[in-house]
Amino acid sequence: MKIKNNKGFSLLEILITVLIISISLLSIGVLQLKTHQHNNNANFQTHATVLAHDMMERMRSNPIGIKNNNYHLPTATQHSGCNTMAGCSSLELAQNDMYEWGGNGAQAINKKLPIGTAIVCRDSTPNDGVIGAVACDNIGSIYAVKIWWNGVDAVTQRFITTVGF
Repeated sequence: MKIKNNKGFSLLEILITVLIISISLLSIGVLQLKTHQHNNNANFQTHATVLAHDMMERMRSNPIGIKNNNYHLPTATQHSGCNTMAGCSSLELAQNDMYEWGGNGAQAINKKLPIGTAIVCRDSTPNDGVIGAVACDNIGSIYAVKIWWNGVDAVTQRFITTVGF
């Protein structure tokens, strides 16, 4: 009885190897895509955190505006006098802060976050509300900074932080 020596691979072995390598490469590609999406979400979360703290610092620099409740749902209105030596009133400063931060200013939310929107208000229950229904009750001394944006998976993301004065 003569035994055959196998030389090389058969076509079936080559096809199985190509299939395994293809599945592995496809899995690596999906992993790369998910990693990129999670990195973008983390980046947006970081932007939201920095933006919220920016508004809180603006509020801290206007204690009369806080005392007069000017930061509860302020209207985003530009007041050019706020950036001059002449200055502006505490209400105008609150409105100008909202304009620069959440309205149309250079540091606006919608320029930092995709379809970003934000609100500042007094709220005794800050962890509620959605875009269009912010659920601010104007009760207590806690101010909430609420920020929403469209995440990379097209799901609305939310960041809320509070500060008491």
